[in-house]
Amino acid sequence: MVKRILIILSSLTLSIGLQAEESVSKGKSSSWKWEGQIATLHIADSDLDTGGKTSINRTYASLSASTRLNEQSRLGLSFGYGEGRYDFSGNGTLTGLDPWSRERQAAISASVFYKIDDHWTAYGIPSLRLNAENSASMTDGFTAGLLTGASYRFSETLTLGPGIGVFDELEGDTSFIPILIVDWKITENLSLETGRGFAASRGPGLQLRWQPVEDWQFSTGARYEKRRFRLDDKGTAPDGIGEYSAIPIYISAQYEIDPSFSFVFIGGADTNTNTRLENKNGNLLTESDGDNAPFFGASLILRF
Repeated sequence: MVKRILIILSSLTLSIGLQAEESVSKGKSSSWKWEGQIATLHIADSDLDTGGKTSINRTYASLSASTRLNEQSRLGLSFGYGEGRYDFSGNGTLTGLDPWSRERQAAISASVFYKIDDHWTAYGIPSLRLNAENSASMTDGFTAGLLTGASYRFSETLTLGPGIGVFDELEGDTSFIPILIVDWKITENLSLETGRGFAASRGPGLQLRWQPVEDWQFSTGARYEKRRFRLDDKGTAPDGIGEYSAIPIYISAQYEIDPSFSFVFIGGADTNTNTRLENKNGNLLTESDGDNAPFFGASLILRF
């Protein structure tokens, strides 16, 4: 199920590179362009099928930059840090274990885009991540990944691109996942695209974006989200693995106060939720599916 979704939905990490590719095509200045983002998200109570319920509060901050190296190539860098606070309550198989309370995620990625000709652009995006419970060592949650492939510009309004993602997981097999870039300007104000999602709830996805006026953008979309992190050595599963996965469906509104300052508001629901606890070798101890969980959040974006 997960791999099928990922085949359909391209990784959002490509969004920085897609912006870079467009800048290369237009021959923009080679100066560095920076963007910072701070976000918060609340996921309301979800009833678990093994009893009890859980809710989550997330915060996230990121800093990214991109520059044109020459007429054909462009470089992007991105740094991010986030935390998720989980509240397990009620009597249940999973909630009774109180498996974890707070997880942390730190990530760094680079993107290199090379314009082969007027139609083809090749890309490579390596990334490193540290995912661990608050009382565990971040280095114990180290994983790496690589996205690579090419995009083809059919016209000024349509770009598509195949590629592959290679990702390792904590105590799991390496995944090889086909990906697809979509950038389709259906009309002057409406587009279908892969691109950056809401910062505090990252994941691969596809969205429809509408910009009726210059200052406002509205989007609706869905994506797949999976968070997997190392647990500490003192809990129910010492040095084990915690995992939360869902398919968020959302609507969002972005208001641009000026070219350097924007607010984003988002609301929706986590669907197909699953919470999983594994031992240190990655063997399942217990898991629970959950009901759909409403969420809402806000983000501040600064460009300089």
